[in-house]
Amino acid sequence: MTDRQRRIRHVLWGVLVINLLVAAAKIVYGVYAHSIAIQADALHSAFDGLANVVGLTAMALAAAPPDREHTYGHHRFELLGALGIAALIGATAAGIAWEAVSRIGQPSTAQVEPGGLVLLGALAFVSLGISLYEAKVGRELASPVLAADSKHTLTDFFGTLVVFGAAVGIWLGVTWLDTAAALVVAGIVAVAAIQILRGAIDVFLEAAAVDVGEVERATLSVDGVRSCHKIRSRGSADAVFVDLHIQVDPDETVQVAHDRSGAVKAAIIEAIPGVVDVLVHIEPVE
Repeated sequence: MTDRQRRIRHVLWGVLVINLLVAAAKIVYGVYAHSIAIQADALHSAFDGLANVVGLTAMALAAAPPDREHTYGHHRFELLGALGIAALIGATAAGIAWEAVSRIGQPSTAQVEPGGLVLLGALAFVSLGISLYEAKVGRELASPVLAADSKHTLTDFFGTLVVFGAAVGIWLGVTWLDTAAALVVAGIVAVAAIQILRGAIDVFLEAAAVDVGEVERATLSVDGVRSCHKIRSRGSADAVFVDLHIQVDPDETVQVAHDRSGAVKAAIIEAIPGVVDVLVHIEPVE
């Protein structure tokens, strides 16, 4: 396992523990206060923890080295983890919405106390801190799992803010806000699922993974390369594969041209984070 993968695992384990504690606090108070909105938010936090388990499983599978059947490695297991998280988020949204709709028209027995407001506010900012930390590390390590999980945790923050607002309303006697807040939470969660799904689909459809201009600049910085074209890239942020054609002097020996292609590969990998392999096709300049 690489240092990158170990760091991602450590982050996911830490976030898992915190999410479970947050979910437990919300469910206990939600049941105590008879609030569907707080219970829905607790369910959302619990699914945050389950999403961490999915991410950890994906990382364990992605750490396997290339083999005869998987010559490009197992990096896409991490992407499958992101898809699994999107599916969990979607299921969470559907469950919350179903429960909220079933309560419409029924009298609410929700009751909130000042201490509960303090608890919800504190839990909201715990979720915000987790999300910002995951997003930061996810950018540093180019991890789709951490990026997806940070979005999920950020929805927990916004969802808890909505529930906090509803709790204030309930405290003031506006009990119908309990059901309304649960529906809003479901909508926030659904949007997060769609965002993660769109990013994952782009990778599976092999959308360009890096900017062509960056590849050109790195390639043309190598002495002896006269031009380049047919630049293509694919993969996820942490495992990008690039192929391109370069043109060199037709009088160069095979050995010189081969060394030049190696220099191009090294230049691209050094210049563009996440690139793990480059295939260079050599052509004589016309």
